[in-house]
Amino acid sequence: MRATLTLTFSEAPASLPSLTPSAGQLGSFTEVAGSNGLLWTATLTPPANTSAGNITFTVGAWTDVAGNASSQTVTLAIVDLDEVAPN
Repeated sequence: MRATLTLTFSEAPASLPSLTPSAGQLGSFTEVAGSNGLLWTATLTPPANTSAGNITFTVGAWTDVAGNASSQTVTLAIVDLDEVAPN
């Protein structure tokens, strides 16, 4: 099972913040076509055979194209997962 993560910005970032998952692999972010740099998606692949749990993220700082620093008021969802097939 994989999850698609979406970053939503109110102003286009000059560079994306670093995102580090507590478990699993996070792919590279790709800009959503037509979003003018406001929407980015990446695929999270959780560890195999993980029973119910969640994955949290550490988020680094970023700036927008005007040079404004991030507010550090980041809202992140916790991804709930269960990778174990039912019996």
